Amino acid sequence: MAGEIEARVVEWTARGIADAASRAIAEGAYAEGEKLPTIRQLAKSLGVATNTVASAWTMLARAGIVHSDRRRGTTVSCHPRFGPERTRRTLVNAIRFGLDLSTGLPDADLLPDLRRTLGRLESSLLPRTYLDEPVIPELLELIGEDWPFPAEVLTIVDGVFDALDLVVSTKLRFGDRVAVERVTDPNILDLLEVAGVRLVPLDLDEQGVAPDSLERAIADGARWAFLQPRAQQPTGATWSTKRADNLAAVLKRHRDVAVLEIDLTGPVATGALPSLGTRVQSRVLHVRTYSASHGPELRIAALGGAGELMDDLVERRYLGQGWTSRILQGILLDFLHDRDTRARVDEAREEYSRRRARFVAELAERDLASDGDEGLLVRVPVPNEATALIALASRDIGVAPGTPGTVDPRDSSHIIVTSARLPQHRAAEVAEAIHQTVRTRRVRRVR
Repeated sequence: MAGEIEARVVEWTARGIADAASRAIAEGAYAEGEKLPTIRQLAKSLGVATNTVASAWTMLARAGIVHSDRRRGTTVSCHPRFGPERTRRTLVNAIRFGLDLSTGLPDADLLPDLRRTLGRLESSLLPRTYLDEPVIPELLELIGEDWPFPAEVLTIVDGVFDALDLVVSTKLRFGDRVAVERVTDPNILDLLEVAGVRLVPLDLDEQGVAPDSLERAIADGARWAFLQPRAQQPTGATWSTKRADNLAAVLKRHRDVAVLEIDLTGPVATGALPSLGTRVQSRVLHVRTYSASHGPELRIAALGGAGELMDDLVERRYLGQGWTSRILQGILLDFLHDRDTRARVDEAREEYSRRRARFVAELAERDLASDGDEGLLVRVPVPNEATALIALASRDIGVAPGTPGTVDPRDSSHIIVTSARLPQHRAAEVAEAIHQTVRTRRVRRVR
């Protein structure tokens, strides 16, 4: 039994053993429900420590490939379990805060009014059969005019993370290496970890991903990179034109690497989007949200890029939900056409920018650091993340922990504040509350 795994091992580490076992299962060496070798048996066969095999089994269990219990041992999963573990850890609002800045959501008061557009929705946009076109052509044309590069194929999906799930399930396999920003949105890490891929962390500076870090990740075997070009969540970094050029130069030296660009802020981002699609178009997918700008309840985003990368994604989606509700598409189309709605989005963009700038200025007055210069979030380093969360909660202020969004635990000890939901007149109050938390911690250390 252990021989099937042993024959596939090329790296005698926990990850290498997990990769080998995953291949053995995928190739039919073990059936669903079948018991795998015990940890002790496999460790002896491979000549490694039992802890190494135990770690490999933990990785497979996290990906939903195997299931372990004391009675039956470790068996191949019949019904894999998946869940957004990192994301759940950021949802601290089980407590009702007077000022909840933990959600990452836009301000509901700055969103367009759905009631007006519902009354204008044309019946001709609604599908009459399952054979109608999955995407309203006029919507695709309108979105294509504003796309950051000429996309050969565009489609509409149920939000950014539906697009990411589609890319992950279609393009990636267990054990693949994926380059991702070392501090990012927890949802991104959840989707990748559930797929059982290896996360290769990318270094960040004030302009986003460092080109030499991408070079190292590719040398380490990464064949996909998941990147945020502007308003990076949670750091707020946006690539400069030069930074995009330098990243593109790296990709031009490695023609077997593809990129998924993720725009989590969309139309309410203030800066231009320097897409790699204008530089290495054939290897770039781009996904843009319209939920942050037009309403989370829409759950709608656009995904587009080179036909070579998009074709199998579109085909795979036909096997699932098939299309995003044309009612929702019709609402977005109306929103994008409507002058009042466009003005509303412009107003929201400017207000989010003012709120962020005011909060960052209040932090700076108190010698508190923050990252980036745009987006709906502000990342604030603190001496002790848990202490800061508790101290702010005691003041009826909710913020999100930073640890769930970090690839490397050494990047932790920061909090995430949703500046988009922070009224300007309360920016000083929140900055002072964080300052008092940091100051108290420093005083205790001196003592």
